[in-house]
Amino acid sequence: MAKDTGIPADIWRFYLLYLRPEGQDSAFSWSDLMLKNNSELLNNLGNFINRAGMFVCKFFGGTVPNMVLTPDDKRLLARVTMELRQYHQLLEKVRIRDALRCILTISRHGNQYIQVNEPWKRIKGDEKDRQRAGTVTGVAVNMASLLAVLLQPYMPSISTAIQRQLCIPPDCCVLSHDFTCTLPPGHHVGTVGGGGGGIMGAVHPPGEPPFPEAGE
Repeated sequence: MAKDTGIPADIWRFYLLYLRPEGQDSAFSWSDLMLKNNSELLNNLGNFINRAGMFVCKFFGGTVPNMVLTPDDKRLLARVTMELRQYHQLLEKVRIRDALRCILTISRHGNQYIQVNEPWKRIKGDEKDRQRAGTVTGVAVNMASLLAVLLQPYMPSISTAIQRQLCIPPDCCVLSHDFTCTLPPGHHVGTVGGGGGGIMGAVHPPGEPPFPEAGE
């Protein structure tokens, strides 16, 4: 039985919905389960959400900083809005697997945004650089907040844990069709700790030693 593997139910839910046949057959394999968990959940989704929250805690004392959006930031918000609208449309058509992939695409946009803007370097610079670090961190943690809500139908326990870490208020858990920064400057997040995927862990086949988690 699935519970005998020691793998959390949310991981099973993620993988089986990711693999859900929607127009063609699919097949389960342990190696693919580990690959999808470690690449998509740990290195992509978990890594982004964890970094966004940790930047708020480490660089801004746990408080969402002021954001001064540039044209590049607004283009990112537009891309996220496009994926968010697609998510809604796909769920309305019961294309559950494809809607899940919209979540992962948003997370990939977030990871790329962080890597390009390097807030961990900008925070050490002049006032303009520090302001940019604040904007990037604020936008990233708002994307993480959105992802927590989008995950609710797929991974309810992990979604709830992220919402608690980021102290997301109930009114932010109602999805619109447009992405906006609903965690305002001054919003306090909880303690976000750990490296790699944060609250998401690596999986391994029953009877085999754990695979290492992704690095920071």
